[in-house]
Amino acid sequence: MQGPTLAVIRRVYAAFGVGLVVMATGALAIVDFGTTSALTEAVALTIPVAAAIGIGVIALLGRKALTAPTDDAARANYMVLFILRVAFAEAPALLGLVGAFVLEASIVSIWGLALTAVPFVMAAPSDRDLDHRQAQLRAAGSPVDLRAALRA
Repeated sequence: MQGPTLAVIRRVYAAFGVGLVVMATGALAIVDFGTTSALTEAVALTIPVAAAIGIGVIALLGRKALTAPTDDAARANYMVLFILRVAFAEAPALLGLVGAFVLEASIVSIWGLALTAVPFVMAAPSDRDLDHRQAQLRAAGSPVDLRAALRA
């Protein structure tokens, strides 16, 4: 089974980053900076909670051992972990975007985007992450070369 290559995975990751910037720009263009209400402040306080949960889940997923007996299994497992990490990383930005439109306060979107930075960087398909995953495969006794599997 031919799956996405590492280059495709990195392009998808970059597209998510561009999407975050487009979302924030759209919120700034459409929603006025209004006065803040108690509800706006409450939503703004939930965004750091979403960011903290995202950071925690991404860290836990980083510890989850990648085990795979074949190249296809390694590629599939890596993709699942990658998509989960990106999904949790984007939660604060999405919460901020929804909050900006519902509450008509674009500051909520900016706050969400700012608090997405750390988990989003943690979710990156970086060389360091690939090296960590390869070490997990080796520790599990797998003969799979993750980089080769993702290039196939």
